[in-house]
Amino acid sequence: NPLQDSMSYTVYFDDVSSQPKAVERFKEIDGVRKVNDSNDVVTTLTKVNTALSIGTFIIVGLLLAIAAFLISTTVTMGVTVRKREISIMHLIGATDLFIRGPYLVEGALIGLLGVCLPLSILYAVYYKVVALVVGKFSGMFMTMNFVEIGEVFKVIVPISLAIGVGIGILVSSITLSKQLKKIRSL
Repeated sequence: NPLQDSMSYTVYFDDVSSQPKAVERFKEIDGVRKVNDSNDVVTTLTKVNTALSIGTFIIVGLLLAIAAFLISTTVTMGVTVRKREISIMHLIGATDLFIRGPYLVEGALIGLLGVCLPLSILYAVYYKVVALVVGKFSGMFMTMNFVEIGEVFKVIVPISLAIGVGIGILVSSITLSKQLKKIRSL
């Protein structure tokens, strides 16, 4: 029987970057006649993944900077408009926490709203993008499963909310310190 010692294996990798080393090791094994690899697909997917990661970090950085600017501007405008009231509050003995409280809450709410809008858009668009990608590249994604949106949101929502509220409070606090120093010096 010419196929007596014949076997075929399919190997899947959790980390595609380890494929070239594994292919070389499989080729060195005695009795292995042929090793099929998808090095072109792996290289392309690795490059796309790297580009997406870099692009994501740049976009997140820009969005955080924009969020900080908007929160800072909003708090500055609020303090400027109420400069006289804040001065009177200082004169009658209001604590800094009492004066800062509403602005910190405002910054936290702005950060919270700034997170909720993109998350709701992500929720609405996720399935459409997955369906489009699978439809266009059905051959490539036959063995891949996309993560359910519920699983994605279990991780993304708490982290996003913490970052949004944290940025809001932090930027509000820094802006308030600068603005209140200006008011006290008057």
